[in-house]
Amino acid sequence: MTAEELKEKEVLSVDGEVVGEVEDLGYNETTGEKVARIDVGGLLGIGKKRIALPLSELTVIDDGQIQSTLTRDEIASEPEIGDEIVDEIDE
Repeated sequence: MTAEELKEKEVLSVDGEVVGEVEDLGYNETTGEKVARIDVGGLLGIGKKRIALPLSELTVIDDGQIQSTLTRDEIASEPEIGDEIVDEIDE
């Protein structure tokens, strides 16, 4: 899948729970690693936060959803990000 096709796809925990949605893809400014910027938590947009997960921890599964190697609690404990992601991936 291309970066554009991954946008707005649901992200599942390792247990199969929907935990968020891919906002965009980019590079971590500190590590240079390719990451997915994901909106997680909240209800109707209230209380959600944006995190970045390395693409190496994500797998596209048969129905087009994206599965993480992390549990819901591990994802919830990820730090919220600001502008640490630069250079969106367009491939």
